[in-house]
Amino acid sequence: MRRKTISYDKFQGLVKNNKIENGLIRGLEFRGRFTKSGGPPGSSRRFRVVLPKIDSDILAEWDKAEIDYRFVHDRRGWKLYLVRIIPWALAFISLGLLLKFLTKWKKGKK
Repeated sequence: MRRKTISYDKFQGLVKNNKIENGLIRGLEFRGRFTKSGGPPGSSRRFRVVLPKIDSDILAEWDKAEIDYRFVHDRRGWKLYLVRIIPWALAFISLGLLLKFLTKWKKGKK
């Protein structure tokens, strides 16, 4: 089943009511699992929420609610960087080749 996206306000309510079993934090995304009685009936127990920030107060709330959480390093960073830089590199290479072609073409007309 698919992971359900919930709002941060709903997530806070679930934390206060001890309805979250565990979670994995990557960046500011919390991917978690509802307790058996915590999730919506008939749907997946898995959910995701984007956190506005992570600080010691939030971690203290999670510890108080006995949520088993862990942080994972985001390894997608270099791929995202590569995807963002390739169009610019291609644009500069194309511009350079165009300028080279135009200067040769102009010299050939004289």
